[in-house]
Amino acid sequence: MTIVNRDKVQPFYDADGAIIRELAGPANATLRGLSMAEITVKAGCGTTVHHHQEIEEVYCILQGSGLMRLDGRCQEVGPGDTIIIRPGIRHELRNTGPSDLVMMVVCAPPFSPEDTFRG
Repeated sequence: MTIVNRDKVQPFYDADGAIIRELAGPANATLRGLSMAEITVKAGCGTTVHHHQEIEEVYCILQGSGLMRLDGRCQEVGPGDTIIIRPGIRHELRNTGPSDLVMMVVCAPPFSPEDTFRG
């Protein structure tokens, strides 16, 4: 059995300034096929446009509000929304609210910076 306590996971920052806590993945659990992270995007901030060639992503918004852009199409998102992102789809998320946007992100196969292409 592997139990990871969120508060004991050291956060790190990506190139966009998002706060990432990898809660489950090959680095800290016995998982090989997927990873899961809590990602916090500060008010007024967002991710740059990017895509993955292999990784499927699922974003589950826990708190805050934002504007999700998938292949140029925009949609407002908030708590309870789940966004499914297929490989090859260019996407970005901007926090449009006054407080942190917090989401759980599942990646299959596990997240890899080598499979992240900006622009």
